[in-house]
Amino acid sequence: MDGQEIWRWVFFGTLVGYLAVFQNPALPAALKLLFVLTLVAIGAVAWFSLGDEPARLSILPQLRASIITLALVTYFSAFHLLANDVPLTDWIRDGLNYLLIPASIAVGARAGKVLSHRVVVSLTIISGVVASFSFASSWLSRRTGGSVELPQFGLASSYAALPGIAICLSIYFCSSRHRLVYLILAYLQLGLLLLSGGRTPMLYVAVSLTVCIGFSLIWMRNVVRPVIAGLIGSGALVAILFISDAVGGGVASSRLGWFLDLFAVGSSAITADASANARDTATSWAIGLWDQNLVLGRGLGHTFPHHNVTADSVDNFTLDTPIVVLVKFGILGTLIISICLIRLHRLLYRSATALGPQATAGRLFVVICGSLTVALLFNGFPAENRGYAVMLFLMTALCFSDVPPGSRQEKRG
Repeated sequence: MDGQEIWRWVFFGTLVGYLAVFQNPALPAALKLLFVLTLVAIGAVAWFSLGDEPARLSILPQLRASIITLALVTYFSAFHLLANDVPLTDWIRDGLNYLLIPASIAVGARAGKVLSHRVVVSLTIISGVVASFSFASSWLSRRTGGSVELPQFGLASSYAALPGIAICLSIYFCSSRHRLVYLILAYLQLGLLLLSGGRTPMLYVAVSLTVCIGFSLIWMRNVVRPVIAGLIGSGALVAILFISDAVGGGVASSRLGWFLDLFAVGSSAITADASANARDTATSWAIGLWDQNLVLGRGLGHTFPHHNVTADSVDNFTLDTPIVVLVKFGILGTLIISICLIRLHRLLYRSATALGPQATAGRLFVVICGSLTVALLFNGFPAENRGYAVMLFLMTALCFSDVPPGSRQEKRG
């Protein structure tokens, strides 16, 4: 096999591993650890094999610097193992996301430089549909008390579906044609997320469509596509609510009603919500734990009490609050990680002129992903979510993939 064939299988295998291995209770822990170790090893190979090219000479060195910095922050936190007597297995389990993020970025960049744009886009959309269905099936079963018999078969993270949604929307709003098929695919993925009954997917819809409409009106000077998207989206929402009433016990309808209550009664709808109260409790606990070591944090591998005080188990590795990263890495580590992630999005934006039928599609893709990441900060620090590594993997691959021959491309500004 030549290099392109090898990296095609690496790209495909990484996607399958992410979507099928994580959070699958039917698979042994040893298999999950094997996947992590394999990906970290492949990530190291990819980091060393990233070659320069004239269009990206100013991007690749900075990308390498971000990758190695993210890895070092995680590995240096292992010094807490010596001081705090944390079991190695717990440290690895807690640091799983932080181990995978730099490896995923390196593998994504290498795969994107080797594989064709069409292959990367196709696999991104397919993985988005699979991730959306996995998320919906998992959360529907949880929220309906198991009455919806859809077993969880993989990663139940909406972050994993985000690139598929973003690429479909960006192609629709920025391509030379309307590309209605991409809009329908985007709504299919968003619809599956909404069907789960979560509030976060509703934020996905609001933020992504707001960004796309603003981008279309201001940048593209196009009014027709937002109108078409709005009409089809309205029909899709009605269909989702109907399906939810028939299949999911009306979970999506009740969540939409919560947002309507929020507009009607204001903050009292939040204070009366059990999930919001649990997050407030978790945040208060996290502040107390962080105060014990402000600069360096407690390190990885510690268990935290469940925010539900009636729960018997305290075997939780993540408090449901954005500031849990401060508890683990302190001010110094959190600052370094945040700078690297912000820098990474900026580098991908610069490299995104090679994405899609035209350069604007690539820019919109990165803007959608970045806007949703910021909007979801209230729900937790992104690096704590296992799907975030998948998102960065696909984002990097897409932004480093080459435009198919004959596609129109704007000049780099």
